[in-house]
Amino acid sequence: MRKIITLILTLMFALAVVGCEQQTTSQKTEEELKAEIRAEMEAEQKLKEVVGPVNMAILNYEGEGLERLEQIEIDCNENPYDHHFKIGATDRIALFGEVKDVKIGFAEWFTEGNYMPIKEFESLKDTELVIHRSAVVGEMFIISFFDSGMREHTYHLMTDECYVSEDPDEQKLIAKIDEKDKLPSSYDDAVELFIGYMGMTEDEFNNCNHFANVEIEYGEMEGEPYFHIYNEPLGYNVTLSVSPYGEPTIDSIRIEPNDAYTNIKDSAKKSFFGVDFDMSIYGGRYNLNNTRDDIGVSLYENYDESLDDYTDALGSINIFKK
Repeated sequence: MRKIITLILTLMFALAVVGCEQQTTSQKTEEELKAEIRAEMEAEQKLKEVVGPVNMAILNYEGEGLERLEQIEIDCNENPYDHHFKIGATDRIALFGEVKDVKIGFAEWFTEGNYMPIKEFESLKDTELVIHRSAVVGEMFIISFFDSGMREHTYHLMTDECYVSEDPDEQKLIAKIDEKDKLPSSYDDAVELFIGYMGMTEDEFNNCNHFANVEIEYGEMEGEPYFHIYNEPLGYNVTLSVSPYGEPTIDSIRIEPNDAYTNIKDSAKKSFFGVDFDMSIYGGRYNLNNTRDDIGVSLYENYDESLDDYTDALGSINIFKK
């Protein structure tokens, strides 16, 4: 009898210990969850308490928040060319957020084709660029970059008071690309059709008879001959540049939408490596990330005075001879 009572007491003690252990374990888990929730709430509160702008690029900003930016100084004489600038001005660009493909270069006003790169960064985040540049009238320094939404931003820095940049001093940085811009085109891909003309001689092109029923303009562009073909295929204008060296051959093709493009059916539209003229410039940039080197897209933004804003468009598809 005594043995049975001892066994019962032992079992009761064991169960009590297990219960306490389970309760302790449960309490620890609950405390951990509460700690995690507290940490999340504190993190959210810190975000709300961020001093200064968020997701903005601002020229010569002097307000709050600069203390949280890393500062990078750029002397425009640090370039791989023999050209040396007489430093006489300093501009600052505060980047509150992340930007990519940052390019800093020089060009003389009216001759931006003479662009000379000075400094490039793959990406920057929460950074103030301090740019020591020339103050000579007519010498322009161009800073460009993309935000995470594939929007391009540009600053033109120069001393000439006669020049007024259309780019605002404060530019909103988009944190991510819209989901609708991530979708490649569903139109039939027409790249191979045009690549078939690359390397074709002028005589071969004239005898292929593909453009026999459309208007063709022959001329020169920057000293090189070209064929300009209107409304072929439907809704597009096509320009075929001809190399003037040796036997004339087609070495590049530019395809642009014409006035008829907006009226044609989707079944008649074409894409070029997943890019088409219905896309925004941001969708075009996103979908061309993995394109071939011999394919390019001309993208541009127009300032619409009636909207007091920029409108975007795909300008042209460019195919170059490999």
